[in-house]
Amino acid sequence: PFLLSWYQGSAISWPRDEFRSGKWSATPSAERYRLYKDLTDKTKLAGATKTEVEALLGKPDSTAPDGRYMTYLLKEAQGESYTSNFVYVLRLDVSPDGTIVDYRVVAD
Repeated sequence: PFLLSWYQGSAISWPRDEFRSGKWSATPSAERYRLYKDLTDKTKLAGATKTEVEALLGKPDSTAPDGRYMTYLLKEAQGESYTSNFVYVLRLDVSPDGTIVDYRVVAD
C-alpha cells in the first residue's frame, strides 16, 4: 500500500494538461501540478533568467533570503490523500548573475 500511495502522490503519476502562461496564472497554486510536465517539456527553464521565468510564471511563491532559489507551489495533498508528502514545489536554483542553473520538484 505504501508504494502505491507514493506513486499516486509523486510527479511520476501526475496528469498532463497543456501549459500556457495565462493558464498557469489562472490555476490555483495547489493545482499547478497538472501543468508541470508540459511546462518542463516546452520550456527550457535551466539557462533562463530569473526575469524570464517570472514573466512566464509570475512572482514566485517564495524566494530564499539570499536569492539562491525560488519556488512555485505545485500541489498540496488533500486531507483524504494517503501520501507522506503533503506539499510539492517547483524549486529553481538561481546563480549570482540571475540565471536558473537547475530546477526540480521537491516534496515536504
